[in-house]
Amino acid sequence: MEEREIEIVMEQDPDPHKLLEGLAHHLDLPLQTLGMSTTYDRMVDTPDMALLAIDHSLRVRQKLGNVFSGNEFRLTYKRPLQEHDTLFIRDEHKLKLTEPDFGSVIEFLGGLTESLVNQKMETILEISELAREANLGDPGKVLNVSIDECTYSLPGSEETAGEYVIELESHGVADDVLLKAADWVRQEYGGRIAAEGKYARGLRLLGQL
Repeated sequence: MEEREIEIVMEQDPDPHKLLEGLAHHLDLPLQTLGMSTTYDRMVDTPDMALLAIDHSLRVRQKLGNVFSGNEFRLTYKRPLQEHDTLFIRDEHKLKLTEPDFGSVIEFLGGLTESLVNQKMETILEISELAREANLGDPGKVLNVSIDECTYSLPGSEETAGEYVIELESHGVADDVLLKAADWVRQEYGGRIAAEGKYARGLRLLGQL
């Protein structure tokens, strides 16, 4: 599956309702509010960060909103497809896991990579994320907008770093809609276009890169 996305790193948390309504008006697209979600991500890599070195990422995501009905884990692998000045254009593969025990998941991945490259995969970075999300557009041709409050930490450490991020992702809209949306957000709210994904940015904020 191809992912086409722009990430804008903000200096402060914008008002979600005002931003979403303003962006919908600017783009002349109907606003479909999806609400709020909380996730806990583990970025998994070899100890020498072989995936990060080639701009790939492997994420195990736990949807905390489902904690009372049973945890849901999803494995996501991303790699770049082509370079672009503004957009992340990536190949994205997702797999919903029936095994709710993260320890079993990491044990399986570690055993696999150890047999292949003599290194066991482990959690390199943890990301807690509160997302306020909405779709702009009509079914089948949608701009997904997510206003994320991200907290980064290293496994076993109490030190944290954080940032606010606006993600603009195409679910059927053309690149010019993404770019127009990004221009409006930066004009109205500031921020900077991210050149790296959250995996690299989190490590950098924590002084690991």
